[in-house]
Amino acid sequence: MWATPEQVREAIQGYVKLDVDFLKYGASGHAQMQFIQFSPRVQHIIIEEGHRAGMTVQAHTTSTESLDMAIEAGLDIITHCGVSGAGTPLADDVIQKMADRKVPCSVLPVTQRRLDAMLEEYSEQMVVGFMKTMKENHKKMIEAGVTMLVSTDAGIRNPVLASERTGAAGIETDSRVTLGEGHFNALVALQEMGMAPMEILKSVTSHSARAYKMDSEFGSLEVGKAGDLVILDEDPLADAANYRTINTVIKDGNHIDIDALPLAPLISSMTVKQTSEKE
Repeated sequence: MWATPEQVREAIQGYVKLDVDFLKYGASGHAQMQFIQFSPRVQHIIIEEGHRAGMTVQAHTTSTESLDMAIEAGLDIITHCGVSGAGTPLADDVIQKMADRKVPCSVLPVTQRRLDAMLEEYSEQMVVGFMKTMKENHKKMIEAGVTMLVSTDAGIRNPVLASERTGAAGIETDSRVTLGEGHFNALVALQEMGMAPMEILKSVTSHSARAYKMDSEFGSLEVGKAGDLVILDEDPLADAANYRTINTVIKDGNHIDIDALPLAPLISSMTVKQTSEKE
């Protein structure tokens, strides 16, 4: 961020040669979310160089102004644009601009059940205020017709640490940051906020493929596209909870034996030390 615009251009030209699939930059801060990070002209340069390399470019935004600046700079995808602080909703005109220009946003929806649990146990923490405001923003985006992509901010959890979870309802209820589980909960949250059933389905299929300019390869059931399938027992358009009723998975043309899949986590960066009773 100390660099001149042309130094930033040189840095981006280096990044795109590193075998990356897309570029993402912080239009606003991460730990200090209220701050703008890159000027409008630098954002234009980042996006210009990303597009020159044939990549999609996305930005992390956490306020009305950072969101508006990123849209004006011409980016392809906005990351968690529903975040706007604790108690300051996104401006209606910026939400409408996002909808009118068809700029997709990956969102972090939480169920009302999770928000209620967080309010009960952590009402004084800032993150709860963020969640309440984010939910309000998501509702307004749905009403405005913004293209929304499901995301979770999830990662691979260390199974040793996971086994020591507190059991607190605010943490355990309808997790958003658990791979797989978080996606199921996000789909239910979108339904609670009034998103149309087909739009919910598209938020994890064709909308995502189109946002990354890969919809000619996958994202919908058409001849010539990759045909990974999840077949459900119940209609997800009737109830988003039915996305959990998985009957069959076909991956790369192969039927996956669901019953043979491991239930216990397999990845750990920690070594568990065996101790005696005395220790």
